[in-house]
Amino acid sequence: MAKQFWEYSSRTRKQHDTHPKVKVLRESILIHWAAGWTQEAIAYSHSIHVDTVNSHLRRARKAGDHRAQIRQPAALKALEMASG
Repeated sequence: MAKQFWEYSSRTRKQHDTHPKVKVLRESILIHWAAGWTQEAIAYSHSIHVDTVNSHLRRARKAGDHRAQIRQPAALKALEMASG
């Protein structure tokens, strides 16, 4: 039987650690993003939604992972202006 989505959540795991499958997915997304793939291409290759890719990238940026850098100049400028 297939696992339910909540079984992969860190909130249901001891010490709130990330599920190994999620770690692999996140690493793969970051590798592809750093290689220049688009969010749409990454989502298609992993059979996931673009919002999921965006969420992983956003979390990686928040954690300070350099591979998740913003590549769109307009978005980067907007973030710089918002941060003061």
